[in-house]
Amino acid sequence: MVFVNKVQLIGEVCSQTEFSNVNGNALARFMLLTCDYYLIDGKRFIDRQIHRIVVAGNQALLVKNNLERGDEIVIDGSITTRKISNDRGEITQLTEVVVHNILFPFTKRA
Repeated sequence: MVFVNKVQLIGEVCSQTEFSNVNGNALARFMLLTCDYYLIDGKRFIDRQIHRIVVAGNQALLVKNNLERGDEIVIDGSITTRKISNDRGEITQLTEVVVHNILFPFTKRA
C-alpha cells in the first residue's frame, strides 16, 4: 500500500503574514479560513475551519510581496505536526499545512 500526505485548500487569508529567516531560508506563516456548507433538515449550516499555513523558500518571498489579508488563494501541500514548548515548559502540538504550490491571489478584496 502507498499512503500519500497531500491536501488542497481554497480559502481566504485571515491573518497578517509573519516572516522570518531560518538558517538562510525565508519562511512565511499565516492563517487560512476555509468553509464547508451543508444542509440538515433543510437548514443551511457553515462549518468554518482555520488552518496554520507555512511557506518556505522562494514562495515565501512571493507571499511577502503579493499576499494580503482577505486574499483568496489555492494551496497544495502536506499536513505536518510538531511540538513546541512555552516559557513554562508546557508542550503543545501544532498541526500545520506545509505549502508545496500556491496560486495567488485568486481574487482580491476591495
